[in-house]
Amino acid sequence: MSTKRSGYLSSLAFLLVAFVSVPVALQAAGAQAAGTSEDSQKISALLSQARQEASQLQREASEMESFARSKQLTRQCHLFQLTAVKEQANKMLGTVEKLDKARATGSARQQEAIDRIKPAVYLLAASIQATFDHLKDDPGETETSLCSQYKEYVTTIAELARKTAKVVGEVR
Repeated sequence: MSTKRSGYLSSLAFLLVAFVSVPVALQAAGAQAAGTSEDSQKISALLSQARQEASQLQREASEMESFARSKQLTRQCHLFQLTAVKEQANKMLGTVEKLDKARATGSARQQEAIDRIKPAVYLLAASIQATFDHLKDDPGETETSLCSQYKEYVTTIAELARKTAKVVGEVR
């Protein structure tokens, strides 16, 4: 199981570096060439919605992280909280899809914001799905081993949720 976990964490690290280290200057240059000079009210409303969803997602992930520290909770409790986090992430993915569809109508600043938010949300969603799959695929784990391995997965999700909320919160 250690190899599977290492592969998971390595993949997430690679994705994080690949998505976050894309030069924003190149994205901004393309956005300025394609965008308008005025902010789109529709995109502004969607960005506001994304900020609220990111904040809620961060709270849910932090709560899940605190669950992982408890040795008294059952696997079902962990699945219940992870499901809540996954549902919140799915809401945010829906908002990001709407932002992406409306991207061309936005100002250069809004397009740059969408370009920064999108990979962060996709990476977070992929991490949540991988953790969910891990719990579903290995029902034979004992509660003790669940806590020892699961804590790493959940810590990664909570950190990505904080970073996503920061990225989305920086957009005004």
